[in-house]
Amino acid sequence: MLCLAVCIPAAAQNSHEPGSYEMLEPRHDWLWCSRPGFLNDWYCTIKVKDFIGRRKIWKNPSDYDKMMSTYRRISEEKL
Repeated sequence: MLCLAVCIPAAAQNSHEPGSYEMLEPRHDWLWCSRPGFLNDWYCTIKVKDFIGRRKIWKNPSDYDKMMSTYRRISEEKL
């Protein structure tokens, strides 16, 4: 399953004006949830970008193929 993790820093103190705050840029990562026996022996959640091009490390490469096809499809939709 492909998931989107978003980190939205609510506020940070503005160093130019003590006591005031500003919104920071949000960050996001696409995550993949892999069941036991697919990538390794346990359930895991990984950052997709860290595993692109690493199909050979999968115990069950079809899970990698599914991750990449899902990632490509979502990326093309430009969510």
